[in-house]
Amino acid sequence: GLSFLKSVIDFYRDPIHLFSELHHKYGNIARLQGGPYCAHLIAQPEHIKYVLQDNAKNYRLGGIFDETTPVVGRGLTTNSGPSWLKQRRMVQFAFQHKHVAAYGDVIASKTETFLAQWNQNIKSGTPINMDAEILRLNHLILGKLLFNVDFKENDPFLDAFAIVRKVSIDRVRSMIKLPSSRRFDEAVH
Repeated sequence: GLSFLKSVIDFYRDPIHLFSELHHKYGNIARLQGGPYCAHLIAQPEHIKYVLQDNAKNYRLGGIFDETTPVVGRGLTTNSGPSWLKQRRMVQFAFQHKHVAAYGDVIASKTETFLAQWNQNIKSGTPINMDAEILRLNHLILGKLLFNVDFKENDPFLDAFAIVRKVSIDRVRSMIKLPSSRRFDEAVH
C-alpha cells in the first residue's frame, strides 16, 4: 500500500538512507511488498553469503529484473538460474581470494588519494559534493580493476559512461510500473 509506494519513492531519492532506516526499524532482514512487487533487504554478511553463494539455487531474482532486461541485459547482477551459473563460472577466476586481495590494494590506494583531497577541503572549508566524489572514486576504481586503466579527470570515456548510466537508470525507472500507474494506463486506453 502507501508505505510500499513511499519506500519506492524513498529508494529513488536516497537508497542508502532507506536501507539504513529499514535495517534500524526491522533488523537484519526486511521485506517490502506492494502489489506484484516484493523485495528483501538482507544486511548481515553471513545471510548474504547464504542467499548468494551457499544456497543460491533456492533463490531467484524477482520479476522486476525481467522488466529491466531490455535496458541492462542479462548479466550477473540481473540474471538467475542456469544462465547465471554459467556466467558466474566464466568470471569465477577473477574472484578467487588471491585476486580479491589485490583488488583491496587498488581500492585502498584510490580511496587514500581521495581522502587526502577531502581532508584538504575540510581544512580549507571547501564544500564537498560526496555523491559526485563517491561516483568519481567508483569510476576510477572500476577503471583500474576492470580495464587496468587509470582514468584522468574529464576523461571522455567517463563522461560517456555517466550519460549511459543516467539514461539507463531513467529507462529502468520508467519501465517499472507501479499498480497505480498500471490502472492509469488502463483507464486512458
